[in-house]
Amino acid sequence: MPRKFSTVVFWFDGAFSDSLSSQIIELLNPALNSSEKLALLQKVRPLFELMAIGKLNPEAFCHKVVETCQLKADPSSISKRLIEAQEMNQAFFDIYRQISPEFDPRVIIDIPEVWFRQLVQRWNVEDSFPDGRLIFLEQSGLGQLIPDVFQYIPQAVGKKMKDCFVVDPLQMRAVAAHRIGLVSTAFVYPRRMRIDLALQGIWKTTEDVYHPAAGSRTKI
Repeated sequence: MPRKFSTVVFWFDGAFSDSLSSQIIELLNPALNSSEKLALLQKVRPLFELMAIGKLNPEAFCHKVVETCQLKADPSSISKRLIEAQEMNQAFFDIYRQISPEFDPRVIIDIPEVWFRQLVQRWNVEDSFPDGRLIFLEQSGLGQLIPDVFQYIPQAVGKKMKDCFVVDPLQMRAVAAHRIGLVSTAFVYPRRMRIDLALQGIWKTTEDVYHPAAGSRTKI
């Protein structure tokens, strides 16, 4: 029998839509090649993490990105352009929306609350994100995002670490969380995510898949 989890926690940025830290580079300098974009992303990511935990406000983040990456852009226009460019990942959202209330679905909001509110309003999905489900990291008081957030998540949802199952768009972060006992799966694509949830008894399906514990194909 799969382990019984009482809470499923979803990271927001990079799952419900493209990661804002990568989107900002694409938006401000689309002519860069892949390696150049990756180099800039490595500079932007630490700034994004500071913003996620409230150590940079959105305006300061935009100014820092322009300054650090030496971009030719007006920092004051970036927030509006980012929000307008973000499209919802409908397939991911549909899975989230179908998680049974039995599993107490929660969402880690790792972008500024003002941006989050603007996005869900633009997507017309506010009702799917009631305040009681939301964990705003900018209000967390964390000293650093990683690894502090792994201890913070169970505290924020009022559960023990062993009772939480986390869906994370970043594989390296999911692996790091798993190593300290916070069971996490990396979101790769929708079917894989449904299978991962089904293997934990969270998603109902009749699919026939290879089960690593059983060592053979089995119904889940």
